[in-house]
Amino acid sequence: MSGISICISTRNNLEYLKVCLRGLKKYSSLDNEILIHVDGSEDGTVEWLEDKGYEFTYSDWKGACHGWNTAAERATRDYLNIFSDDMFPAPLYDLNLKRRCREDRVISPRLVEPRKGSYPPPYDCGRAPETFDEGKFVEYARSISEPKLRVHAFGAFTLSVKRFRDIGGFDAKVSPFFFIDTDIILTLSEKYSDIKFYEVLDAIAYHFVRGATRKIPENTRKEMSKLALQRFEEKWGFTVGEACIRLGRKYKFNGHYVDKIDFTDFKRKVWTMTDGEFYRAYDEAFRQIGFFDYTLTNLDYFKDWLKGDLLEVGCASGQTLKAVKPFCGRCVGVDVSKYSIEKAKTLNVKVLWADAEKRLPFQDKEWETVLIGHTLEHMRNPERAVEEIKRVCRDRVIVLIPLQDESQRWKKTNMHIQFWPTIESFEEFWGSKSSKSIVARDGTLAIMLFTLGGGEQDG
Repeated sequence: MSGISICISTRNNLEYLKVCLRGLKKYSSLDNEILIHVDGSEDGTVEWLEDKGYEFTYSDWKGACHGWNTAAERATRDYLNIFSDDMFPAPLYDLNLKRRCREDRVISPRLVEPRKGSYPPPYDCGRAPETFDEGKFVEYARSISEPKLRVHAFGAFTLSVKRFRDIGGFDAKVSPFFFIDTDIILTLSEKYSDIKFYEVLDAIAYHFVRGATRKIPENTRKEMSKLALQRFEEKWGFTVGEACIRLGRKYKFNGHYVDKIDFTDFKRKVWTMTDGEFYRAYDEAFRQIGFFDYTLTNLDYFKDWLKGDLLEVGCASGQTLKAVKPFCGRCVGVDVSKYSIEKAKTLNVKVLWADAEKRLPFQDKEWETVLIGHTLEHMRNPERAVEEIKRVCRDRVIVLIPLQDESQRWKKTNMHIQFWPTIESFEEFWGSKSSKSIVARDGTLAIMLFTLGGGEQDG
């Protein structure tokens, strides 16, 4: 299999660039070409590249758009990958991208970032070259790797060299770097009626989020961003926000998988299913859509609440359970999906099959902390599950739920059957006020800490 053209634009980011190129050299499986453009660097980048024998082009500062476009001019492979100088690839990154390449596709890798946010899932393996834990990242990448495509568009694109050149690459007139992903997606969607956008879930890269824009003074960066917004609207006739809505509707950028399930039939039948049918429905769902651990995504919000031995109810594939082990004592997870349990066992975590709506196989007050994230909304009898959680927990319960109302009941892309629109409505259901609460993900997620009788209150 032939390689790809990996295009890198770099400016005054030498220490990150060294890590980036080391990763590409170490973990590339194909005969790729590394095309570097130096965008006016003054930190010794030119001298270092010359000393190491890298070929590169150079210009005075013109921005990342110009840098990637210039690098792409030298591409000799059929497909190019836009790679940032503050990224580090996991093993098989290039191979898993290349085998999904098609003329009618724009594909993105699965990025892992250390910062908090709803996407990508945060996982801190270091925020600087000197603190980067390569082994930790590689192990984590293996644990989340899935041989699937998901309908998505998230930058770091790989696409046909021919099509990239046909549209003239990135439009530097809009901005040197701000909003360029949205702009190029719009351009491609207007020119090619057959274009599709996918995220490759086994092509994984770590993103330090320390590109050239981070070194621009904040006031200057804000002014440049404001100007880019104006130019974008002048070019397209609508705002960046409206562009995202339009693209989301057209291409269904809602994170669903290519081999997605329509859950309408499940929601219609769920109340008359036997227990066995209910459990098997989740087995089948996980087989088809894979695992995306939203609880892990928000770990930074609640990790300081973790304490002592921990039970996770609804552990799915065990990714969160593995991530919280450094903060807790004994950790055990339970789930009703046997398929999930088998997946979790591959992460070397302790997991059991159990249904919290029936009875948890633990003694009264056995667990200091119980974590239940994105699970209660899936239950037919959440009241019973809460009784069991309170029975086995002696100190604190951490709950994550989506904030949504009955209008979401027949949404096709999830299996939610319980709805709480506000923190107050959930507290009423729970039977007491939370000790702490956070609203995240633009008001769509509640993260709550409930302390039980005799438990120590957090300050």
